[in-house]
Amino acid sequence: MPPCSLAESIVNVTAAQPKGYLSYRIILDDGTYNHQMIPGGSTVVQIAIFALLFAVPVLTGFVAVWTFVAGFYQVKTNTKGMAIKRSILPIVFAKSMFYDRLNNSNVAATDEKRAAEMGVDSSELTTVGPPPQKRPWVLIATLEYDIEDWGIKIKIGGLGVMAQLMGKNLGYQDPIWIVQCVGRVDYPVDTPAESIKVTILDQAYIIAVQYHVLNNITYVLLDAPVFRKQTKAESYPRAWTISKVQSYTWRGTNASRRS
Repeated sequence: MPPCSLAESIVNVTAAQPKGYLSYRIILDDGTYNHQMIPGGSTVVQIAIFALLFAVPVLTGFVAVWTFVAGFYQVKTNTKGMAIKRSILPIVFAKSMFYDRLNNSNVAATDEKRAAEMGVDSSELTTVGPPPQKRPWVLIATLEYDIEDWGIKIKIGGLGVMAQLMGKNLGYQDPIWIVQCVGRVDYPVDTPAESIKVTILDQAYIIAVQYHVLNNITYVLLDAPVFRKQTKAESYPRAWTISKVQSYTWRGTNASRRS
């Protein structure tokens, strides 16, 4: 239509596309100034695509979980509860009553014997309880640690946080914690022990040892010049140090072979 025309250049589409199609494809003919509306798209294909987009992620997720469980996850779930070996009730009651009487008689005999030795009445004695259970000893060795009473914290990342939490929540055990002394940190002297001699690559190192007990934790502090090269900010040895030692060893071996 020319720009000066007063006619409206509007195509009014009032009828929906036929059943089975998604939309219209409009074709313009610039020679005859006519247009043609051709239905396009398939509702069947569109429904199939939506169904696949919904089902495929769910199915592949189940397959991935099943593959992981079958290949790596070997924990078995007990859905029936704990199996208890049951016996005849009268025998159980008879056993429990027999052992209770036996324990009571032993306690009473012990109290009377103690009272006779001390020259007092047995009612004045307090019954001695069972001996305390021994707590397990746990051996720990870390480069990051937290000695709370000395105010020494060697903490860089997640291991330092875990070490701090372990020191505060291992009250039910007796840990033996082996740590190394780093440079630029003053360590008090608590209980010195015999030094340790270690030979690495034909070179001897003398490591000083001292013990420090804090609550239920026994710290074993190892001190040597090679440990003091590390700092509080960098408590881990660098990788180039190991490669440097290996390089020197290789050169020395070649030199000895040439000579």
